[in-house]
Formats: sequence, structure tokens, C-alpha cells
Amino acid sequence: MKSSITEVATGVQKFYGGRLEFDTSGRDLKAYALVHLVEGDGYYWDVDLGKVRIEKNQVMVLFPGLVHRYGCEFPRDRWIEQFVVFDGPVFQALEGEGWLNRKNPVISLQGDPKWGGDFYRYINEQRGGKGMLQPEKSVAELHMLLARLLKQSSVESSWVEMAVEKLGQKLSCELEIETVATDFGMSEQTFRKRFKQETGYSPHQFRLIRRLEWARDHLLKGRDKLEVLAIKCGFCDHYHFSRQFKKAFGLSPGAYRKSQGVHFRNRDLQKNHQS
Repeated sequence: MKSSITEVATGVQKFYGGRLEFDTSGRDLKAYALVHLVEGDGYYWDVDLGKVRIEKNQVMVLFPGLVHRYGCEFPRDRWIEQFVVFDGPVFQALEGEGWLNRKNPVISLQGDPKWGGDFYRYINEQRGGKGMLQPEKSVAELHMLLARLLKQSSVESSWVEMAVEKLGQKLSCELEIETVATDFGMSEQTFRKRFKQETGYSPHQFRLIRRLEWARDHLLKGRDKLEVLAIKCGFCDHYHFSRQFKKAFGLSPGAYRKSQGVHFRNRDLQKNHQS
């Protein structure tokens, strides 16, 4: 369908891992697209983001000028997608205003379970010729579907904030990443990849940084011995703690404490001083 506002191409396709429509170097559609994975799992890759895992009920947003590829990981894997390819000034403006973000091309349908069905109905209407007869209405409906999808993206941001909070708790204990992933309805592998995509750190790296930051703050209070502090922030011994601390901040814990003008005194010395 073509109009002065946009161009739209729609479809539903099924294929297996070996039946990709573009080679390993990727392709550029020279248009926008929404690709909803109805069944199966696999990956999405683009030249900027790299490779991320894709699962059922996730939507890929494709951008003009961005070389990408996606599909199954293995030849026997099943993949069913429904898609809309589109372009025009309305959507270019959305990207220009930051609503469409190339750094966040994969969106999960967590809070809008009806989106996939409505998207399918829209596709069928376009294939039935409705878009040719009412192009402006067709664009408006697509705009509404896109707005609902972008609302899910804001849910993603809330998810990341909650994940950050959860990973920053109980730093003295071991935390099963699989348990945290389950809380957000994801597999452990998906959680690890998506958390790193959003924050730049793996869950393990993030907790390590939080532990070291907590230790740095408590070093300034001058109360605990290094052995005690190491245990409180989740390290097996103070040697490991000291190595990680120096790697992160450039000074050993003891040297950092002295550099800040804090002089450690054990409890016996404090008692003598007070008496």
C-alpha cells in the first residue's frame, strides 16, 4: 500500500532455522518494521547492538539504514512471525523525537496481552485491501499499535529499575540469578543478556560493583576490621576482597581508608580511650 503518508507491507511467515531470507552479513530494509515472534525462539543481531536472544511474544523494531539479521539458532528450530514494514514522515518524526530508539530494538509484550491479536487483525485488514481504501486510517491504526508497543518499552525500563534494586539487596549472601530471572518471567540466559543490554554490566558484575561501593562507604566509618567487612559484603576472605577493591578503586582497602584520613581503632583501644 502506498500513499503520500506512508508505505506498508504486511505478512505472516513460517520457516525453520536454515530458511532465512538474508545471509549472515545482514540486510537493510530501508524502512521501519515491526516483527512479532508468535512461536519459537532465536536471535536478533544488528551492527550496533550485536546479538541478543529473542523469545516468543517479543517484538523486533527494525530501522532504515541499520543492517540487521534475525532467525533461529539451529536448522530444526521453528519460527513463526507476523510483520509490518512501513515508512513515512510520521514514523521518521517519532524516531527524531526519541520515541523509536535504535538502542532498544527488542520489546517484550508483558503488560498488553491483546497486542499480538490486534496486530494480526491489522495485518489481515491490510492484506484484504482496507489500507488501500483508507490509507490515513491505516496509518492512524498503525500509530496506535506502535504507541501501545512503546508503552511496553517503558514497562521494560521499570523492569530494569526493579532488577537493579533486587540485585543490590542482601549483598552478604549468594543470590541465585535464576530465581531473580523467574521473578521477571524470563529464563536465566535471557535475563543475563537483557540486563547487560540495558545496564552494560552482567548481573554478577553489577552485584560485585554494589558490594565494593558498599564496602567503600563503610571503610570511611572506621569501625570494622577488613576481615569482618569482607564477610559483610559477601567475599569469602579479605584477600579476595582486597584484590577486587584495589582493581576497582586503585588502592587497597587499608590504603583507601588512610587516604581519607580515617584511622582504624579496634574496640579495646576505643574502650581505653573512652576511659
